[in-house]
Amino acid sequence: MYKKTLKNPVIMKDSDHLTLWCYILTNAVFTQTDVIFNGKRTTLSPGQFTTGRKKMAYDCGIHQSKVERILKTFKIEQQIEQRTDRQCRLITVLNWSKYQESEQRIEQRSNNDRTTIEQRSNTKEEVKELKELKEKKEERGTPAQNMREFIKSVREEDPVFLSLLESLGGSPDAREELKKFVDYWTERSLSGGRERWETEKTFEVRRRLARWFGNIKKFAGRGNWQDEPRSVAI
Repeated sequence: MYKKTLKNPVIMKDSDHLTLWCYILTNAVFTQTDVIFNGKRTTLSPGQFTTGRKKMAYDCGIHQSKVERILKTFKIEQQIEQRTDRQCRLITVLNWSKYQESEQRIEQRSNNDRTTIEQRSNTKEEVKELKELKEKKEERGTPAQNMREFIKSVREEDPVFLSLLESLGGSPDAREELKKFVDYWTERSLSGGRERWETEKTFEVRRRLARWFGNIKKFAGRGNWQDEPRSVAI
């Protein structure tokens, strides 16, 4: 409802006037609609509708004679226009665009509110996902961090090293190969700068280990591979 309705003395004269006005507003079409009026096809414009005095009286619970008087008052006060035929009447709400624009603004504001809420919800979800990704990344560590921790674990034979050794069978050969792997990749360049693994574009220690031990199995039949770890292609 348009709030200015409450300040309109014609509409607010009594409850029957207000009831009939609400009935008119809620029955008026919002888009062009074809109907039969006065025996001919007629296209209703927004703010118009066809009805009958008896139907309005029945739907609103108001006596037919009073319905007629109220409609005449609305017409005199330029709230509506009406045309009648033998069977029904065509009612037009004057200044309909004013009422419709009000509803459109309300709908637009409602849509904007929903959009804002959805955007906030989406932003929260995105922040949550980014936070989880960051935590997972920090938990896994970067390839460089993983390699440094691995080197330290092998040299100090800490729990990480012992766990890896156990997964490889726990044999002296496996222990030796892990240390050879570290010795090979931590060898510094002739200039004494970076270690060998640091010169690689990428270095995933798990993949390098898998390939190292995979090559060991591959070349196991070619002499004593344990004495030539640096000949293994990584």
